[in-house]
Amino acid sequence: MDEKDLIDAAQKNISLVWSPFSNLILYGETLNAELALKNNVNLTLGSDWTPSGTKNLLDEVKVARSYAQSKGMKLVTDKKLYEMMTI
Repeated sequence: MDEKDLIDAAQKNISLVWSPFSNLILYGETLNAELALKNNVNLTLGSDWTPSGTKNLLDEVKVARSYAQSKGMKLVTDKKLYEMMTI
């Protein structure tokens, strides 16, 4: 999703589930979570499905944190990841 799509999602109160591990395995890329958060999209974290996803949410958050750090995503903090799993 580009920034226009994310702005549209935020304006329509659409929530997105981010599954970075599965996205990276299947497509070689994943959602720009930093851009989604910057545009006030309600972003949650999920483990997708068993064949390509992680086994549980704890594994998924490890992938999300590592990916966000490698891309310099400053809005994807440990606190935000926790909130994405619990709120």
